[in-house]
Amino acid sequence: MTWIADLEPCGYFGRGYATNLIAVGWLEQVYPYPRGRLSDALYARHLVTDDARERRVSG
Repeated sequence: MTWIADLEPCGYFGRGYATNLIAVGWLEQVYPYPRGRLSDALYARHLVTDDARERRVSG
């Protein structure tokens, strides 16, 4: 699996994209990452409500 630390440049799609993309949520079982419940305020702040802005990539 591919693992990229959160907020690091994301070169998965090629070096040309690494300057424009940051990695978020590229988790891998062998690397530690914070776990726990999000507060309602934090969840609401990061909730995407505008479908036009939402971007998903499955890999």
